Amino acid sequence: MRRRWWLIATVAGIVWSSASARLAANRELTFEDRVLAQERIERVSYAHTIGSIRSFEEAVPRALLEQRVRTYLKQSRALELIWHTPVTAAMLQAEADRITASTRMPDRLQEVRAALLQDEFVFQECFARAALVDRLAPVYPRNR
Repeated sequence: MRRRWWLIATVAGIVWSSASARLAANRELTFEDRVLAQERIERVSYAHTIGSIRSFEEAVPRALLEQRVRTYLKQSRALELIWHTPVTAAMLQAEADRITASTRMPDRLQEVRAALLQDEFVFQECFARAALVDRLAPVYPRNR
């Protein structure tokens, strides 16, 4: 009896992970979703800024958030059109793994993940993509 429940739970887990993988593959983020994710990422960073006296909204206006999102989307497009290297889900997963393995601030990275509601798809699309395309498309102007 116990073995049967284990088998049912295992099969259910496989079905669930397969279904969630398909949902993630078909999922799209709107520009507004990306700006919201960027705001959450920037809030984590700003919370650790030493000596900041301005409010987050004053220091990081919406126009800056939108520009950062536009930049990584343009870099992604440039990689696809100019260098014939589209950013794939596998590349984003590898970049997320690289970031996780090599971070010198795991607590801060965990804060970012928490700010993104532990949504791995959003983390890969908005955090890992920005890092990946910034590294792969270095000739595209950056906003720093």
